[in-house]
Amino acid sequence: MGSKAACCIELPDQPMDCCFSSSDPLVASALVSGQLLLHRYTAQQAPAGPAQQQQGSEAALEQQPAASTSYSVQQVLCRDSKKAASCRAVCFASDGSHLYCGFETGSILQLDPSSGKAVTRLTKAHSAGINRLLGIPEQPSLLAAGDMDGGLCIWDLRSQLHVLKYSKHSDYISGLTVSEKQQALLAVSGDGTLSVHDLRSCKALARSEDDADDELMSVAVVKNGKKVVCGSTSGVLAIWSWGYWNDCSDRFPGHPESVDALVTYDEDTLITGSSDGALRIVSILPNKLLGVLGEHEEDMPVERLAMAADKSLLASVSHDACVKLWDLSILQDDDEDDDEDDDAAAEDEEAAVAAGAGGDAAPGGPAAAAAAAASEPGSSKRRPRAEDSDDSGSDGSDGDSSDDEGRGGSSRQRKKKREKTAMGKGRAKPSKTGNFFADLM
Repeated sequence: MGSKAACCIELPDQPMDCCFSSSDPLVASALVSGQLLLHRYTAQQAPAGPAQQQQGSEAALEQQPAASTSYSVQQVLCRDSKKAASCRAVCFASDGSHLYCGFETGSILQLDPSSGKAVTRLTKAHSAGINRLLGIPEQPSLLAAGDMDGGLCIWDLRSQLHVLKYSKHSDYISGLTVSEKQQALLAVSGDGTLSVHDLRSCKALARSEDDADDELMSVAVVKNGKKVVCGSTSGVLAIWSWGYWNDCSDRFPGHPESVDALVTYDEDTLITGSSDGALRIVSILPNKLLGVLGEHEEDMPVERLAMAADKSLLASVSHDACVKLWDLSILQDDDEDDDEDDDAAAEDEEAAVAAGAGGDAAPGGPAAAAAAAASEPGSSKRRPRAEDSDDSGSDGSDGDSSDDEGRGGSSRQRKKKREKTAMGKGRAKPSKTGNFFADLM
């Protein structure tokens, strides 16, 4: 089911979280033992198969699969917790300049990723263990942190003070994300609620009703900031419309077990991590399970997902003591195919419009022929005048003339209808014979 991971980074203990640097090819892992590991990854193009090496016809070459990409990794940092406290969360600053770690003691540590040295330490910043960390985009000194008691803070690491503190959640913070378009931080909790916080004023904006049946485990923003999607313990994706926070506007069932992790691939597509160990590709509005990207070992739930800044790789962690890296280039290839189809459709539309306009304007076209016939001295047909068509029952008008005009009007209507149909076909996206997502199902 699905594809094979491009790389598997073996770890000495169970990972709790993982993240990518936005500036360097680095992936960080936080371990339950308290260790923090940093690996550098390098892409290696796999050699082409025998069929690809042979220079055959163009059709034969088109049928050959592209060479896959594998990755080699090298450990560049291993830092142990001095008090052997479990490292529960890890994230890079938005510009990749620093690495943040959250511990079960409630402390937060800021590190220099190049040396591993501590830059700032917030001892017992929270009264409960840190469960989620998120660097605020375009503000490298700001860090959002959620703890096991439902506490949520945004910390300014320069002053080592929080600029926002929120305590309305009654259970652990299970997911954090930012809507850059709306300039808002979103948090979901084990109490089944979603809260929204303005990053400009650093104030809480809203919180959903607390009568939810399911715990909310993960959160992502799609549709250019208009929709918020939350994964739940029942496997249902709850979809909120921006600004309407009392309750979700849509529910998308389909996952057999809890959806514990979400990442946004593009404005219409999510990648989900579920308790059954599978990573799925999901379309939002229209709601559809598109396929399975891959899976961890059986009965190994996917705890966290992270995506590289260039969307080339996805990292996932489970209980199998490794970080798996998944090659997303095949999804990018599918997007490029869609763009090519859109360009072809636009060209077809322009051609249809040009053909429709040129048919009447050409010197030898139907319009020119009709005009010549009407102006011919001996012609038995004459061009209808406005007053002739206004009163079909007036003296001097005959039934044949009215029938001719009616047939001419019907012909013109049929011609316009054909032109509209041709334009509509040009706008429609052509169907493709091969579909990567369908093949994965």
